[in-house]
Amino acid sequence: MLSGVTLALFATSIEAQEVAPRSAFFLHFDNDFVESTDRCYTGGLSLGWTSAEVSGKAAARIRRILPFDSPAGRAMWGLKLGQKVYTPDDISIADVVVNDRPYAGAFLLTGSALVDSPRRQGAMELSVGLVGPDALAEQTQSLVHRFTPSGEPLGWRHQLHDEPVVQLVLDERRRYLLAGDRRHIGIELLPHVSGGIGNLATFAAIGAEVRLGWRLPDDFGRALVRPSGFRGPSTFATEGVQFQLFAAADRKAIARDLLLDGNTFRSSHRVQREPFTSDISVGMALTLGRVALRYETVMWTRKFTTESRRQRYSSLLVGIARSSPR
Repeated sequence: MLSGVTLALFATSIEAQEVAPRSAFFLHFDNDFVESTDRCYTGGLSLGWTSAEVSGKAAARIRRILPFDSPAGRAMWGLKLGQKVYTPDDISIADVVVNDRPYAGAFLLTGSALVDSPRRQGAMELSVGLVGPDALAEQTQSLVHRFTPSGEPLGWRHQLHDEPVVQLVLDERRRYLLAGDRRHIGIELLPHVSGGIGNLATFAAIGAEVRLGWRLPDDFGRALVRPSGFRGPSTFATEGVQFQLFAAADRKAIARDLLLDGNTFRSSHRVQREPFTSDISVGMALTLGRVALRYETVMWTRKFTTESRRQRYSSLLVGIARSSPR
């Protein structure tokens, strides 16, 4: 009897209390070192900021630019600056590895806007930046490898040429409670459809996430990796503890991927891209008041016909919200 009372008191003490959405800063780090590989999408680092709910003229502008809207929805926006690094399987070869993906780096600034209601979210993302030597991926990988057991990458002189890039992505998400409730233990299904157009990548995707957790967050899950690497604004607002286990999957039809198809206007190394690919993610997320942590393992099916094996890497996201709504 005493143990039951103690457990009930403990549960009450950690139960999260809803507060208004807060703006937040976050750090997002991807790397395949934890998975004992050094190939394909070998790593990425980005810094970002997401707004709290906006109102007035700012909200009106967001609603005007989105092709979909929800009258009762919250309007938010965000910015993210990041770098991505891509290499072939064997980085010890100095010559072009004909049947493997090109060396490439991408440096991107991404802005996003969204409107969400309790069961629906619509978002738009615009990424602008650069692919090529001026993205400084070679310098980043060489610096990281000085402090890890990985060997020196020798083939960067064959990387894709400098090319300005732009990409527009539209995303529509839904949220369905399958069991339990969102204030205690619950299970949710979050399906989505998305599409992107631009010289960085042109694609269409459909997918879903299933998550089980204590105090399910008031968001719409995560976006699996796109060439822009962006995840969109996702505010977190709690005065207690939230914890989830999740699994997500995407199926994509790809018409163009500069990182595999090569430069748009210049001759460069390229490979035969697979027109259809799948992405799978499993992981966990924890929110402790103003701090949010998310760790996951991401797996890709083969992205090009001569790829030797499937991609696998780890991803860590750390977010810190403002101390008061703003």
